[in-house]
Amino acid sequence: MSDPVTPLDDAAGVRMRAGEWLVAKSAVRNWSKEDQAALDAWLNESPAHLLAYWRLESAWNSAGRLMALRRPMRGEAGEHRAGQRNRLALFAAAIVALAIGGSYAVYVREPTVRSYSTAIGGHETLKLTDGSTIEMTTDTAIRVAVGQARHVWLDRGEAYFQVVHDPARPFVLQIGDQRVVDLGTEFSARRSGDFVKVAVVEGSVLVESTASDLRYVPVTLRAGQVATATPRSIHREAPSVQAIEQELSWRRDLLVFDDTPLAEVAERFNRYNGKKLVIANESIAKLKVGGAFPTTGVESFARVAQHILKLHVEDQGDRTVLSR
Repeated sequence: MSDPVTPLDDAAGVRMRAGEWLVAKSAVRNWSKEDQAALDAWLNESPAHLLAYWRLESAWNSAGRLMALRRPMRGEAGEHRAGQRNRLALFAAAIVALAIGGSYAVYVREPTVRSYSTAIGGHETLKLTDGSTIEMTTDTAIRVAVGQARHVWLDRGEAYFQVVHDPARPFVLQIGDQRVVDLGTEFSARRSGDFVKVAVVEGSVLVESTASDLRYVPVTLRAGQVATATPRSIHREAPSVQAIEQELSWRRDLLVFDDTPLAEVAERFNRYNGKKLVIANESIAKLKVGGAFPTTGVESFARVAQHILKLHVEDQGDRTVLSR
């Protein structure tokens, strides 16, 4: 059974409802436990509700509007009440405008960002200030917001994320026009151009498009599920645990193959090595390969290809050519 998602034509309605809750919470002088319980119930109905409310509140707070709204003004009580009503009216109007337009980022200050990268064959683990870790594999480039913001950009390559969950500060991973929001999880993400692949090992994430021309609805991924996405589409599946472990074998500096086409074997080796593995004939590209090899073990694999697959191996300096 597929996970519940918010249809595109309902997204504006969710934003509007989130705006209504935010206005109500700011306008009510004595916000009660019952009021908060009702809000929490709505937030817990769907990840889309939580994200819409969080983004709206974050955008408004970043502009300092809520602080100004709640700050008492000098002057007579009547003037204060009139000013408060005026500010609430302006606040409500601005929230409605944000909710209708969906342009949350317009008020958000740009965070200070640090860049990290690995070379071909590299493997590095970063520990963030909140205790989360990011494990980067070969030829990977990321950017990390510094400070209280929990925002990461995956510009190239693949990384494994172990996120310390904080409901008040969602962990957001931006990958081109795709966004992954942590709902308490461990997951991997890989980017190759516009192609994005996300695999969840523990917990869950929300994957959504941030393109101006939305092409798919947000998708919730739970442990054991994988999504492949482009700006125009997203596909969700639940492969075997073994398949996911094989995908993540790079964390042990291994490449594990199980009836894997030779062309895919070459592509995976080439991500980790400057010396490339080249398949000279289409006739051998679909040969199936099994086994475990070091990520840098091109020469070891070439010997297997020569003796087991009976292929011709030619060393051409910066590449190893397999043919028949």
